[in-house]
Amino acid sequence: MSGTIVDPGDGTKAQQVTLVGSGGGGAAASTAAAPSTAAANSITPVVGSAVTSLVVKASPGNLYSASMVAGATAGFLIAYNAIAAPSGGAALTAALILGVAPVAANDFANLGGNPVPDRFSVGITLLFSTSTTTYTVPANAALFMRGAAA
Repeated sequence: MSGTIVDPGDGTKAQQVTLVGSGGGGAAASTAAAPSTAAANSITPVVGSAVTSLVVKASPGNLYSASMVAGATAGFLIAYNAIAAPSGGAALTAALILGVAPVAANDFANLGGNPVPDRFSVGITLLFSTSTTTYTVPANAALFMRGAAA
């Protein structure tokens, strides 16, 4: 195996590696671009405080991570495939729930963080609810809610 650094001309650099198998033939493969501080190479998270829902993306996209800090009320952090939160008391459509994490009172919960993001076909909305079947808005809002999507 040998490798060289190549510059594709867009300001990034990638390592090209030639893999040689037992048959002596080689195949070129490229790794991901090197870490960057460029704003264009990042995802800006959406953040809310004292909320019970948070629209992370109002169109189809990928959810990379979601987190929240609960106040005095326990409940669930729900990743919902929609462009807005349902009305309080509305039934939650099971097919639109793409992630659930329980959260204790005065504790935190996380969703995502996988190498491959979760795909949302409609939009990405985070909910804080005391039920996973009905959108039951808690008496106390989440102290903090965050989502990162592209």
